Amino acid sequence: MARLAAATGSEAAGQADGRDGGVLTVDLDGDMVMVAAVDTLVRGAVRGVRATSTPAAAELQRKLAPWTAALDQELLPGAQLWVEDHGNDFSVRLLVSAAGEGELDRVAAAAGAGLARVRTWRADSGLDGRGSLPCGRTVHLAVVCLS
Repeated sequence: MARLAAATGSEAAGQADGRDGGVLTVDLDGDMVMVAAVDTLVRGAVRGVRATSTPAAAELQRKLAPWTAALDQELLPGAQLWVEDHGNDFSVRLLVSAAGEGELDRVAAAAGAGLARVRTWRADSGLDGRGSLPCGRTVHLAVVCLS
């Protein structure tokens, strides 16, 4: 977190018990906000044993940038991109909302633009799905119906 805070020119709010961690919120260009936090270990993960790294996270962000920049901002206002570091790998999720049931498919198509092999299915809250970036990274999609 300290390296991420330094790279973005911000300060991380440390946890009360003094452990390495905290929450980092940074306003980025183009009305984008980055929120980073440290969570508990994923089940099966061993503290200190990692397959992921800060350089790998930065490389993933660079691969995501062209895809996210090309997304339709008018159809996807307030979209949230979540990149989670599980210690052994990263997961990528795009969360978007649709105004109503009739908009679900159109919003899902906009969220999946630029992805290959996009598949969606009905979920309790709207649509879930996944597709692949050109680099092969899987992106999970969630479209929540607001009405």
